[in-house]
Amino acid sequence: MGFGTQAATQLAATLKIATDTANDLGVSVGKSAQALLDAHAVTLGSGAIALHSEEGVPLQSLGTGSTRLLVAGLQRVAAEVASIVLVDEVEHGLEPHRLTRLLTSLGAKEAKPPSQVFMTTHSPVAG
Repeated sequence: MGFGTQAATQLAATLKIATDTANDLGVSVGKSAQALLDAHAVTLGSGAIALHSEEGVPLQSLGTGSTRLLVAGLQRVAAEVASIVLVDEVEHGLEPHRLTRLLTSLGAKEAKPPSQVFMTTHSPVAG
């Protein structure tokens, strides 16, 4: 049994959260993200496992905007445990429509946001 098959079983809940969050935010990972070995890891350690799309493309190769959007979405999922978010240059790497999606993911339009967010920006869209 290969590593990816074993990881899919052991990390099923985590992979589902990552997949659902990515798909909700429009970040393409396919039907199910995978945990595979990172071929660029020189030594086998804790950093040798990386999330990949359904097609086997490492999510770390996503563009800056997609990465930031996915991280913000995952932060929202983790908000029950870590309720403070720091974001520097929130607009960096994001088109205005994706920036709006990121801000919504952080709870900008909610009466009771899931976390307290401190951010810097030069963007009139984020302001």
